[in-house]
Amino acid sequence: MLDLSHPVRQIAGVDLAQDTSERATWYVLPAPPSVVRVDGVPDLRLLRIIEDGQLRSGDFHLRVSLAWAQEQLDEAKALLEEEAHREVTLLPLPVLSAEADIVFAGREPVSESDDTLPPFELRRYGSGQPRLDPPYSAALSTALTADGTRLVDAVMRGGGAPIGVSYRLLTEALRPGMQVTARVDWSRSYEHFSSHRRTGGFLYTEDVRELVEKLVEDKVIQISAVSTLGVDEEGGADGLQEALAWVQRALVERFCNPVMELRREPAHVSLGTVGEIFKVGHAYQVKALTQVEHAVAEMRLDVATVVRRTLLTQTHLADLLGDADPDEHIEDAEPDHPFFARHELRVRTARSLATDGVSELSADWCYGDRQITLRLTPDEPEAELSTWRDASDGSQWSLVGQVTFADDSPVHAGESMSLPPVEGHGQELTLDLAALLRLHRVEVITVPDPERVLATRVRLRQLQGEDLVEERELVFSGDQARATATFADMAPEQRIEARYGWLLAGGRLLEAAPVVLDTTILRIPPPFAGAFTVRLVSAEDWSELDRLLVSVSKVEDGPGHNLIFDGPGQLRAVALDMPDPTDRSFVYRVKRFWSDGREEEDEPVHTDVAMVMVGGTPANRLVVDFEPLGSELPVAGIHLIQIDLQYVDVPNRLRHSDQLEIRALADRPRWSVELADPTHREYEYRITTYRSSGETQVGPWTKTSERLVVVPIVAQ
Repeated sequence: MLDLSHPVRQIAGVDLAQDTSERATWYVLPAPPSVVRVDGVPDLRLLRIIEDGQLRSGDFHLRVSLAWAQEQLDEAKALLEEEAHREVTLLPLPVLSAEADIVFAGREPVSESDDTLPPFELRRYGSGQPRLDPPYSAALSTALTADGTRLVDAVMRGGGAPIGVSYRLLTEALRPGMQVTARVDWSRSYEHFSSHRRTGGFLYTEDVRELVEKLVEDKVIQISAVSTLGVDEEGGADGLQEALAWVQRALVERFCNPVMELRREPAHVSLGTVGEIFKVGHAYQVKALTQVEHAVAEMRLDVATVVRRTLLTQTHLADLLGDADPDEHIEDAEPDHPFFARHELRVRTARSLATDGVSELSADWCYGDRQITLRLTPDEPEAELSTWRDASDGSQWSLVGQVTFADDSPVHAGESMSLPPVEGHGQELTLDLAALLRLHRVEVITVPDPERVLATRVRLRQLQGEDLVEERELVFSGDQARATATFADMAPEQRIEARYGWLLAGGRLLEAAPVVLDTTILRIPPPFAGAFTVRLVSAEDWSELDRLLVSVSKVEDGPGHNLIFDGPGQLRAVALDMPDPTDRSFVYRVKRFWSDGREEEDEPVHTDVAMVMVGGTPANRLVVDFEPLGSELPVAGIHLIQIDLQYVDVPNRLRHSDQLEIRALADRPRWSVELADPTHREYEYRITTYRSSGETQVGPWTKTSERLVVVPIVAQ
């Protein structure tokens, strides 16, 4: 699987992305579109339709693919092997779905006297369904008006207008874990897009940033640090901004399509790694939103997760011809031209029939009053049909067919099923059988551990609301690492829920919380993390302290690690053995050495919080720092931020309330409470914003045990 923790590398001109587990495996990202050549000749034709000596219309046809030259791939592989000192494997990018279009993507020219920048425009002239295996070939054709024909003619001969071929490919990859959590209310996000953004409208990078700020302010998106994300203000801000960038990408991936202005230089895509979030497109076009995501999803950015990514790659039409003579691909057609005599249709499938579990496809092609039967099998995966063009007005046709599933198909084995009718007027048809038959596959990947794990059981449930439609169970044992479950008749409003657990060698059964899948890959984590990391940071308040000695161990009397801090803002990390994946507890003890020679040692503290702040404050005190993040308050239109705090320890009959204020970005208020029970560190806070306009915004009460709370400064 693609690994987003590593940036895309370009080697010998080829874009490559590394695998998550096997570092010697690299995925080859699709090349910019290039025209398919038949016997060395580009398969591209512009037909200028002439009547009475006048240009009346046109027909444009081409076949394209996303293929790298074999010489480039061989050179890239050799360079990687020289760098790694071992053999490497290059694999094609797995693609879930794809679209190919003939597009105008740019700006209309204006007169020299007009110095205003014209608006960006995206117009689609023709579309095609690419195959979903390399080289992702697609046949595109479109009927043109007389003006459109002249425009395409001019572009083929010398460039000019930003017309070309654009591909969008959907893939899945593993996003790295970060020390941040993000909570996104997808239902309210949908409502915001539906009410504020017009379908087909454009969002630019700055618009996305402002949109996310608004959603953060309205608590639709809530981001918090699992740790302090560093030891200084700048480091902490960078970590939260990094998390915001991932949330921004998740929003545009769900609600928008990437758009990029067509240029003559080749466009190399990015997968959305940190620092490359918005290099995929200059703008995003809002999709037609038809389904509400009702779940309030907590994006566990601290856990590596499978996510979807849309890749965009495109090529200017003038560059598709390469060194070919445009005159050889531009042809005038009088009424006696063969184009007007016959209509041809080539039919194929997006994937191989075996991939979809189909042994045969039969269909009737209805063209006017003519009907022709076709048959596709694994041995004959394509069919070419032809009839008299004038048998149908406007060259309209329909295809009605059925498939027969193979005897070993995971669904409907040996059965026949009708396909929904397909209509069109073009000369190429690529059928995505999985989409037409509403088949949904889930690939499950586990980490084998035969010495400690006897079996891993995964239950995948197809749900309609709360009603169970279908269930699949997969059991992994030994060295088995992958398996696939297939569901039939998967409706858009349905979802797949996964429940999984491990049977340990000692006979104990561990169960994980159920998860709802929005990807086709489910990655099962190992039940034993092996080790977990504890991070300790020294507090900024270093008054009268000389140094700290902190001992950290898994159990109180067990072997441990001794860490020394001799100044504020220092970060240390230790890895502790984790024999039981359900037990993340550990023990630490702090010894202080004061500047006047005094020594002070705290009692051992038992906790399972992976980030610990140590300093002059003993463990029997709760100390919380509040850090504003954003612009200066007056710039954001804020007069005052008030923080209400409350700590309640019912067993010890302890209640403490307080109120803090932030009047400037430089303010860093601190709250301190003496504890009767050092293990009970949960408190509540509420943020009230007083704006310069007189408006008062009161936030909700939030329960947490964080030592550092980030207060967002968001402009109205």
